[in-house]
Amino acid sequence: MPNGRKYSKQEWERIEEPLRVLDGALKQYARDHQMEFETNYHGIPMRRITWRNGNLSKAIDVFVKDHEKPTYSILATAWEDRREDRYHKDEFLPVELSPPLPLEEIINLIEKLRLSATLWTYQHLKPSGLRH
Repeated sequence: MPNGRKYSKQEWERIEEPLRVLDGALKQYARDHQMEFETNYHGIPMRRITWRNGNLSKAIDVFVKDHEKPTYSILATAWEDRREDRYHKDEFLPVELSPPLPLEEIINLIEKLRLSATLWTYQHLKPSGLRH
C-alpha cells in the first residue's frame, strides 16, 4: 500500500490528486509566512504547513475527511511537550470540500486559521493524553 496506508495505489492516486493541485500555492504561502510545507504527514494523504511560535509548534492541515467521496477539511493545531506530556489545541473548520478543491477559498481559510492560531499561547493548550 502506498505510504503504508490502507489504500491501493489507485485509491491513493484518486485521493492524493486534488491535494497535489494545491502544492504550488501552499508552498508559496508557506514561504511568504516563513513556514514549512509538508506532504502526507505520517503517510496520511494531506498537506501541512508548520511553524514555531516560541515553544509552541503550530500546523494547518488540509486533510482527507472522507476517502470514499473524497472530501477534504482544514484544521489548525498547536502543541507543546512539557516534560513527558504533550499539550495541544485544535480548531477544525466546519467545511467539507469536494474536488476540484477551490484554491482561493482554501487559501482564505488557511489565512483565517493562521491568524487565529497566532494568538494561541501555552495557556490555551490542554493535556492531550499523549506521552512523547
